[in-house]
Amino acid sequence: MANVKNAGVREIILDRYLRKRRGYTINELMELVNKHLVLEGFRPITAGNTIRNDLTYISNRWKQSIREFKRRQAICYCYEDPDFSIFKCEFTLAEKQFIHSLLINCKFMDILQGSPLCQELEEHLREELYPDSYEQPILIFENIPNQTAEYYFSVCYDSIRSRQPILVVHARNKGKPASTIHPYFLRQHRQKWHLLGYDDQQDVVSCICVNDILSIEKDYDAAFIPRSVDDVNDYYDALFENNGKKK
Repeated sequence: MANVKNAGVREIILDRYLRKRRGYTINELMELVNKHLVLEGFRPITAGNTIRNDLTYISNRWKQSIREFKRRQAICYCYEDPDFSIFKCEFTLAEKQFIHSLLINCKFMDILQGSPLCQELEEHLREELYPDSYEQPILIFENIPNQTAEYYFSVCYDSIRSRQPILVVHARNKGKPASTIHPYFLRQHRQKWHLLGYDDQQDVVSCICVNDILSIEKDYDAAFIPRSVDDVNDYYDALFENNGKKK
């Protein structure tokens, strides 16, 4: 959407009214959207083009035709299929993987560690989504990274989720060519974030302090080498204990 502020809220509101066969004009839709935005504590929109762009986005995003017809002298809009709703659409594979990642990390952060609610949610989502994703957490942490490490942390996290090798230059190999790392996990250890991954050049599984990273970019020429470990904590403990020499 062109106007990203409150875009998700607008999409939900428009979906509700586009399902009605009577149809609504752009001005009517804008009034209805603004009514709900104000009730939710958001600022109202002031341009009809915002609604037009929203309709285009919904149509393209959800592959759904929006009917345009005249009612007297006014042009009205509604879904071509009155039974359609963005909430009835199936998740894409990427969305399933993302939801599964959220669930895994929420489960790991669960204060009660295995509370019935968390277990029920996991079971329900597994039945609904059948995600093809990691079954172990990507993160093992005590608190979020600071601003200095945030960019590198984000690239590492995204690369783990997408199974994308990365080219990394860090303090230990400063002045040398970047190493191709196949990223597996992120863990906070003694108040510092570390990336665990397989190093092509050194032929070892190594642990890199995120704060020591000098540059990072995705390596699109390398094929990802998957991890061969079942227990995240045991793997990390062994790696730290052996000072990064364990394969």
